[in-house]
Amino acid sequence: MTSQRILVTGGSGFIGQALTGDLLAAGHEVTQLGRQASIAGSRHANADLSDPASLRSALAELRKQPRFDAIIHLAVSRHHREFPQRALDMFYVNTAAAAELLDFARETGVGRAVFGSTGTVYSSTVSAEDTEQPGSHESEFRRPSSYFAASKLFADSFCDLYRGFLPIATLRFYAPYGPHLEDRMLSDLVARVRSGRPLSLPASGSGLAFSATYVDDALAVIKAAIAEGWNETVNVAAPGYETIESAGHLIGDLVGKAPCFERGKAGLAPKIVPDTERLGELMPQHRFTDLRTGLAGMIAAQQHA
Repeated sequence: MTSQRILVTGGSGFIGQALTGDLLAAGHEVTQLGRQASIAGSRHANADLSDPASLRSALAELRKQPRFDAIIHLAVSRHHREFPQRALDMFYVNTAAAAELLDFARETGVGRAVFGSTGTVYSSTVSAEDTEQPGSHESEFRRPSSYFAASKLFADSFCDLYRGFLPIATLRFYAPYGPHLEDRMLSDLVARVRSGRPLSLPASGSGLAFSATYVDDALAVIKAAIAEGWNETVNVAAPGYETIESAGHLIGDLVGKAPCFERGKAGLAPKIVPDTERLGELMPQHRFTDLRTGLAGMIAAQQHA
């Protein structure tokens, strides 16, 4: 990409920090929209995305500046586990902020946009032990099983309605992970295996079946979506999937410690796995990082931290 003016939300998050650093290193002018600018060299537009008045005030100031070539909206509520106590925070950050940014993009003539989403919008009812059922396709609709998933699905739907005004890529990331990951499933699994704490499995079966996305691959997808003007919803994950049990053994191999497991009373766990055929068509030359390689990099970074 030639040098561009890019507005980024979620710049202090796991993917956002890595992306902002990459964009700055490539010579782009990056403005971080949020409560703080997490990367030196970026510009800062102060806003609390959980406060509609704060966000509107910041966008009003940005309207006075030259237009942005692209918007990358990665901000997500930090309170995704706190329903119903923090339901409004999820709504304002995940849903209302997306609506405000989409209209800002339309009004100011933004060239293209990427809106981060999640594979949990599919709310899978497929058992982890079902090896025949294909992964969730972008066109599928399932009633969300959580407030967080519903808040993201509404934002995804808003993106669909604005695609006639500018190219918008809605990227549904599955279990992003990599160096510096905190408070997420894969970082928790690594910590549990290292400390000898048991990994939870259902009464039978191998536990949750999931696909994952290494951070370098997430950045490559975002940059391709901006450079090529993707205008659709795309599932983002490496091919294949693991279960909690198989991932535990994989982590055990990497850290040199056998994992422990404990079984609960719950029934079979779900299968949160995407159909990535469209991603493969859009990025046929890109080789996505398998979980063993990605976890090895993540664990090595932890050891040198």
